[in-house]
Amino acid sequence: MGDDDDETPSRRGEKASKGRAKKLRKAMERGEVWSLGRLAECRACGLSPVPTVRLVPPDDVVGARVSTVGDVASILWRALGPLCGGEIYAEAGTMREASREFPPWVDVGNAAAVGRVVLCFGDAAEEKNNGDKEAIRLRIFDPKHRSSLKAAPDALAITHGTPPWKIRDFRENDDERRRAALFAVAARKAKKGKTLLPLNDLILTPDDMASNNYPTSSSATETSQTTSPPVFSATLFRLIDDGDDNGVPLDDKGKAASALSDCLRPIPSSRDAARIVEACRVTTRDDEKNLVVDDEAFVRTLPRGGNQGSVFALDCEMVRSSRGPELARCTLVDDAGAVLLDTLVKPRRPIVDYCTRWSGVDARSLRDVTTTLAQAQAALLSVVAAEDVLVGHSLENDLKAMKLVHATCADTSLLYPGNGAGYRRSLKDLAREFLGRDIQRGAHDSAEDARATLDLFKLKRERGLDFGGSRPLAGEKKTLLEHCADLTLKSRVACRCAVVASDAQFVKHMARGNVSAVTSSKANLTRNLQKHVAAGWHVLLCRLDDFDAQLAVVKAALPNDAIALAVAQPSLETLRALEAQKKACNDVRAAAVWTDDLEAQRLHHLHTVALGRALVFGPPQQMKKTPEKDPSPLPPTKKRKKTADSTRVESP
Repeated sequence: MGDDDDETPSRRGEKASKGRAKKLRKAMERGEVWSLGRLAECRACGLSPVPTVRLVPPDDVVGARVSTVGDVASILWRALGPLCGGEIYAEAGTMREASREFPPWVDVGNAAAVGRVVLCFGDAAEEKNNGDKEAIRLRIFDPKHRSSLKAAPDALAITHGTPPWKIRDFRENDDERRRAALFAVAARKAKKGKTLLPLNDLILTPDDMASNNYPTSSSATETSQTTSPPVFSATLFRLIDDGDDNGVPLDDKGKAASALSDCLRPIPSSRDAARIVEACRVTTRDDEKNLVVDDEAFVRTLPRGGNQGSVFALDCEMVRSSRGPELARCTLVDDAGAVLLDTLVKPRRPIVDYCTRWSGVDARSLRDVTTTLAQAQAALLSVVAAEDVLVGHSLENDLKAMKLVHATCADTSLLYPGNGAGYRRSLKDLAREFLGRDIQRGAHDSAEDARATLDLFKLKRERGLDFGGSRPLAGEKKTLLEHCADLTLKSRVACRCAVVASDAQFVKHMARGNVSAVTSSKANLTRNLQKHVAAGWHVLLCRLDDFDAQLAVVKAALPNDAIALAVAQPSLETLRALEAQKKACNDVRAAAVWTDDLEAQRLHHLHTVALGRALVFGPPQQMKKTPEKDPSPLPPTKKRKKTADSTRVESP
């Protein structure tokens, strides 16, 4: 019998385990530890996989696309997802599927071993940004669109702040047909008797209106009114037939007659408008502080009585006069989308810019217009009462142009918040995403914009406050680091996140919520980077003053279970200076002129800072292949040379 037949089961199990360990070691050396099960198996055999990173040039990728800052966020979410368990991350079935979870320009080996991520940002010179062959060109923002998030940290932490498993809105690749279908489903649910949100949940509070610069009436004015303040009545808005016009038709109760089809209504005459405006005149807070000196008074809507009001949508178009923006067109639609008021208004002061690209108003359209601001105010006051809800997009600008004070307002720019505090999405983007409607293809049409605003308000009321994002009024939208800090890992510990930088404003801006803040001096930044990179932070955001030198420190201190992502962007100082200069030149009171050469310089710097370079690297301790050792080595033996003397036999 052979030796194999005499082996005991324990001996055979030991050989099998050694063989499995050998296979796992080879898989680890090839970077094929992509699943959590294989990672646990490697650690059970005493093996410690180390993640490896290899950048793939775009020329080597079939059908390569432009890399964006969103790719950096996808790497971060892919690294943190497996740490949170199966409720968040669904593990890939094959290694090929696992490789597709990363952007095509990076190849991460032993991806299951990644447990920490270090994000580094810094400024890079323009020539190095374009000529570095070891980095990937990265688009930080699109220069064709208006973007207030031009800095790379803001573009990453705010624009891509929401984790992919928490996104409940429409995806980027959804076409207009799907959006229209979802909107139709919401409308059908509403018709079946679905409970709508109360109007009070969507109306701005006094604090919200004050923080967003809405015109409000003065408290002193309220106390100085007579014992019988004016109310919404048919007597006040009864128009005198002087042959000029007939006014907006009213019913017996003084309420505007409902219009089911689009029809332009005549506006009050100059004499009736003066009487109505004088009765509704109000002093604003700015007037009390002598910040606004104007002979055209603010007016306020009058109470009709009762709790429930109607819903109207208002949109105005403005031109720029010698005293600033002035009303040029006013449009009011009712809850059914019918136009109740649509009129052009003649500005009183000389016009310096018609803003035709946005307002749709030019010199020819205003040539024969005689309607004054007071007539437009009177027409609107005879339709809208104080209890009615006035809906608009950035409505405070329309109310200032109309010189109107109204306390019951709803603003779609706040109901559908943008990314980051103080950033508002345009009405065109909201209509395209949530309504599947393409508006403002040329000059703005105030009637079209008012209907789109009204439909967005209805959709928000039907789908709830969480639809399209929560309101930013109660607090700022969470950033990427805040979402990371709120995660709970499988070990039942919170995800530890920190920000390290020498700029105190940068640290204050990024370290919010449960994110730790480390403010260092410029002299000690390198030492603090080395200290905190080697610490146990799951996500560490670093702002580098000297990008290349301090990045080398981060590479040397990187732990064996971490990967680092570095984004270098050209400095924004020149671009911000040019944009500030352009804004100053656009002021009608400025003597400086914005020339074509300055605009060319601004566009050049805009396209320059829109592109950065990205680097991804793993820990410095790379895995080395060690030869297999024999468990029972034998001492080496010397071979004897066969000679003639060795075969000689001695005779007796």
